Amino acid sequence: TTDLQRLEGLIASLDAPYILCGDFNAHSPTWGSSHTSKRGSMLDSILTSNNRCVLNDGPPTFLKGDGCNSC
Repeated sequence: TTDLQRLEGLIASLDAPYILCGDFNAHSPTWGSSHTSKRGSMLDSILTSNNRCVLNDGPPTFLKGDGCNSC
């Protein structure tokens, strides 16, 4: 199993309410990225299929050394 498959199992087993936090290294417009990565698409699908929402309000959560965001 992959990390995302284990995450999907965890999400499906949790009773609401909860807040799930992590450094997923996944890009998706759902949480403010300008593009979608494979990992982002998979994570977005997992969240959607489990009726979960994203609380990020859009600003990048990481800046590279040159001050640019990683999205």
